[in-house]
Amino acid sequence: MHTIETYVPITQAKAKLLDIVRQLSDTNDTIAITNNGVPEAVMLSMKKFEGFLETIDILADPEILKQLRGSAADIKEGKLIDLDEQVVIMVSVTSAVSLPSACPNPIFII
Repeated sequence: MHTIETYVPITQAKAKLLDIVRQLSDTNDTIAITNNGVPEAVMLSMKKFEGFLETIDILADPEILKQLRGSAADIKEGKLIDLDEQVVIMVSVTSAVSLPSACPNPIFII
């Protein structure tokens, strides 16, 4: 789970905006901006923000989510392929692939 590493009062954030942006870029932290001690806004690096957007896109795609759930179930059931026995499968756009029954919901990382 992501946590907020730093809390900065809004008056300090206004005075040190450039330093805060540099800190976010260098550290990939998440910073909460407070008003009267209460967190009101969050600043994060562009890299972290893009990661959140990508995660949201993945979670919003029912087919990808179905595949992830199936793969997680396979892992829990021990349906794994040993790396020593791994087979490299090349898939062309027009061909179908037959996978081993031990791994009905594979995740391919390309």
